[in-house]
Amino acid sequence: MKALMGEGYTPAISEIESGEQVRGGSRVRALPLEVVAVYWQWQSHRGNKQAFALCTAFTLEGLLRRFDAVFERDRSEADYLAELSAMQVLLESQDEELATALAVVDERSEWVRRLEDQVRELGGEPWQRPAE
Repeated sequence: MKALMGEGYTPAISEIESGEQVRGGSRVRALPLEVVAVYWQWQSHRGNKQAFALCTAFTLEGLLRRFDAVFERDRSEADYLAELSAMQVLLESQDEELATALAVVDERSEWVRRLEDQVRELGGEPWQRPAE
């Protein structure tokens, strides 16, 4: 969080109403949305399946709402929830296939990184044409 918000950043503490007063339960540390978004993206990147599902849902909802706005399509909140639930069911049914596809991408990225390291060890610079 310090990398995003700067050194010395302190999250705001917000008071909330509580039906049952519990010690310390009436305050929460509020984090900016960009910090929360980056945190869940990072967790997803590290292989956290729940974080991946959350980020996918946020992305799908954001895209759906933006496309609806551009094409002037009105939907109720219930319509959005139904659409996202259907997408979630579809994604969960394809979870194993998706995991396999992402593993292939990770494997290929590792190959590229190793080849780049080998080129550097041989005195070259990856992705540059050799001098003629």
